[in-house]
Amino acid sequence: MQVLETKLLELGMNTGTILIRDGSGISHINSIPANELTKLLFNVQEETWFPSFLRSLPVAGAPDRMNGGTLRERMSHLDVKAKTGTIYGVSTLSGYVNTHNKETLIFSILLNNLLDDEDGPDIEDRLVEAIANEQND
Repeated sequence: MQVLETKLLELGMNTGTILIRDGSGISHINSIPANELTKLLFNVQEETWFPSFLRSLPVAGAPDRMNGGTLRERMSHLDVKAKTGTIYGVSTLSGYVNTHNKETLIFSILLNNLLDDEDGPDIEDRLVEAIANEQND
């Protein structure tokens, strides 16, 4: 865990707000605020490995599993590259969306205490669409 904390600090994250008990990411004990995830996604854009990281993210609406992954049947009308996360009662989506004005925005949506796990992806998709349609005039 010391190596992880050191790297997170190097990437500009506030490790005082993060609780990681299980490195697999499938623990209800893990807690990372959405603003820290977006900060991480912003800061890694300066890393030499960022292009490889970006290519590794699922592409919304890409029909083949290797490119679309968990987003292959979602948001096909949007330019989104993001990672999903799901465990019982929790649904998350974090990544990058290109607006209709060709501006790249970073987002992180963390939904907790869902009564119906089916609701999460629909809520996330609607929020990302609202973000993509946001006008900065």
